[in-house]
Amino acid sequence: MISENENDDWILRPKVGLGKIHFGMQRQFIRQFTGYGAVLASRSKDAMPRDDAAAFLNSLGFTTDTVSNAVDAHVNSARPDTLTEAHSTGVMFEYEHEQLSEIMATNKSIHLTYSAKRVFEDSPREIIENMGLNLREDPLIFENEVIFPINCIYLFEFLRLNENNKEIISEGDKSDRTVIWRSKPRIGGTDLSNYRPLVF
Repeated sequence: MISENENDDWILRPKVGLGKIHFGMQRQFIRQFTGYGAVLASRSKDAMPRDDAAAFLNSLGFTTDTVSNAVDAHVNSARPDTLTEAHSTGVMFEYEHEQLSEIMATNKSIHLTYSAKRVFEDSPREIIENMGLNLREDPLIFENEVIFPINCIYLFEFLRLNENNKEIISEGDKSDRTVIWRSKPRIGGTDLSNYRPLVF
């Protein structure tokens, strides 16, 4: 456990932002925060060729299976006027009309904390239980994704359902762990009908 003010720039703030950065902030101001490292790649959300999309994700260190699924999702969800910038510390900022709309942190973002716990270093089960208590929201799970839909937080590969027995929950692939959070649900977002309450 760490103190809440050990690194204020890396505190995950549900529906608000990250550290001192908040949703709705202009990209030009966010670029003044140097603690998130250099911008390694920048992509618009106009649909791009599959090979280009795969190369972009491979450059960020994602595995082949993850890249394949993400490319399929990208092709089906192109959104004009949206830009994503990937930083060297493993955090990605998505902007709609130049305003911050979504944050994604990969497992390279080792300083990311929530409620004084390191999101990518502490036990995934403890992280999710702690989030649920603090948010006062019960999480949902489907395959390898745990979500807090009311608070717009989406955790990938922290926990996963067993393919053969949906009652068995195990830890996901640590190398592919990511967290996405937003201030509001994405228009035309995920269908929640396949998700079920996560019970420990």
